Amino acid sequence: MISSNTEVRVNQGSNSAPLIGLIVLVIIWGVNWPIMKVGIAGIGAAEFALLRAVLGAVTMFVVTAALGVLRWPPKEDRLLILHLGLMQTGAFLLLISLGVDAVGAGKSAILAYTTPIWVAPLSVLFLKERPSGAAIAGSVLALLGLFVLLGPTEIDWNDKQAVTGNLFLVAAALVWSLAIVHVRGHTWKSSPLQAVPWQLSIASLFLFVWWLVVEPASERHWSPEVISSLVFNGIVATGLAFWLMTAASKRLPALLTSLVSLAVPVIGVTTSAWTLQEPVSESMLIGGSLVLAGLLAPIFNLIMRDSRQPAT
Repeated sequence: MISSNTEVRVNQGSNSAPLIGLIVLVIIWGVNWPIMKVGIAGIGAAEFALLRAVLGAVTMFVVTAALGVLRWPPKEDRLLILHLGLMQTGAFLLLISLGVDAVGAGKSAILAYTTPIWVAPLSVLFLKERPSGAAIAGSVLALLGLFVLLGPTEIDWNDKQAVTGNLFLVAAALVWSLAIVHVRGHTWKSSPLQAVPWQLSIASLFLFVWWLVVEPASERHWSPEVISSLVFNGIVATGLAFWLMTAASKRLPALLTSLVSLAVPVIGVTTSAWTLQEPVSESMLIGGSLVLAGLLAPIFNLIMRDSRQPAT
C-alpha cells in the first residue's frame, strides 16, 4: 500500500487531471498494439514509422505553439535531444514497427517492456549507480521471462523472419533503456515537453533516410483501416501521448506512474487476442508474467520502503 505521504500528493486537486491523463495514455498505448499491426500490414514498417513520426511532430509543434512554450532548444539540451530523437524516438519506432510486422501484436507489447533487463546494468556502467537488491531481482525475473518468450516452444528458430522480429523488439527495449539512462544523468535547461517536437523532427529525418534507402518501393494497400491506424498512431499515440506522459511525469509520483503503466502490455495482449484473434500460448503467459514481475519488483520495494516512513 502506498503511504499517506504519497496519497496526499496524488489526491491534491491539481493532480487529478494528469492522473486521468495517465490512465487515458495507458489505454491508448495498450490498444495501439493491434492498431499498429493493421497499419503496418498496409504500408510497410519503415513508412509507417516515418509517417507516424511526422504526424507526431506536426501535432506537438501545434500543441507547444498553442501553449506558448515552443522554443528553440538551448545548447545545453541539444546533444540530448539529438540522442533522444535518433534513439528513443527514431530507432525505437522503427524497431517496434519492424517487430510488430513479424511478431504478434500482443507478444510485441510484452517484449517491448523488457527494459528492466537493461536499465540496471546500464546504470551501473554509465552512471556508476549501485542497484538495489529489488532492481537486480527484477532484472533477473525479466531476463527469465525473456528466455521463455524467445525459447523454442515459442519461436521457430529456423524461421528467420520470426527470429529477427523478436530480436527487433528486444533491441527496441534496449534502445529505450539507453535513453532512460541518458535522461537520468542530464540536467534539463528546457522542459521535456519543449523538447518533444524537436525530438520527433530528428526522428522523422532519420526515418526518412532509412525509408529512402531500405523501403522506398514497398507495396502500399491504402484502406480506411490503414489510414485510421496511421492517424491514430501519429496524432494520438505519438503526439498527444507524449504530451500526456510529460504532464504525468511532471506532476505525479514516479511510483504511481510506473504502476499504472504496467497495464499497457496487459491491455496490449488482451486487445490483440480479442480483435486480431491472436493465440495466447502457455509460454507467452509464463514469460509475460515473469517480465511483469520483473517490472513490479523494484516498484514493490519502493512501496514497502515508503510505507515504513512516518506520515507527515
